[in-house]
Amino acid sequence: MSSTRFAFPALLAGAACIGFAGIFVRLSDIGPVATGFWRLLLAAPVLWLLSLPTPAPPINHRRGLALLAIGAAESRKLRAARRTVRELETGFCFDDGMLDRAHVVLDRPARRRAIVRLLDRHVIGWFLDTRLVGAEHTLIDPEAVARLHERGVAVGTHTMFPLGSTTGKPIDPAAVDAREVERLVAAGVDWIESDDPVRLMECLARL
Repeated sequence: MSSTRFAFPALLAGAACIGFAGIFVRLSDIGPVATGFWRLLLAAPVLWLLSLPTPAPPINHRRGLALLAIGAAESRKLRAARRTVRELETGFCFDDGMLDRAHVVLDRPARRRAIVRLLDRHVIGWFLDTRLVGAEHTLIDPEAVARLHERGVAVGTHTMFPLGSTTGKPIDPAAVDAREVERLVAAGVDWIESDDPVRLMECLARL
């Protein structure tokens, strides 16, 4: 049964409630400011419960990934993709510079720690109801991969052997080092993204 069956009746009911809001405020024994406060406070738990994502079954990373997936660093793109193709797996992509705008209040080590916590605790993925995580290779370590796998979340990394930087950010020396591929494989990542797949496959073949 379609999940949108009651969407229009719910819209009409909500519009009717909004229309009567002014009358209810007029009939209230307290002032309009206090009335507005209690309206928001009492509605907050209900809205929070309604906003909770439906738990998705975990991905069995040990069997490998055989699915169509998309990663993005913008939640609206992920939600749009899921609405378009329900079978599509989506995941948030983490970049080690994603909190650089917070440099006024957080130094670089603090920003990195904050990103790693968001990554391995799957905070954004829980909110977006996703089972995939993409992360810059500099953010990946065995402990983070293990914690994500325990949550049934597949984790991949980017970008090995990049052809260049689209953001102007300097390329990390490890990104062009075959030893970094070995480290990522040992950490247990489910996939590795690369601008030079031939070189990547050569490195994997030697492992």
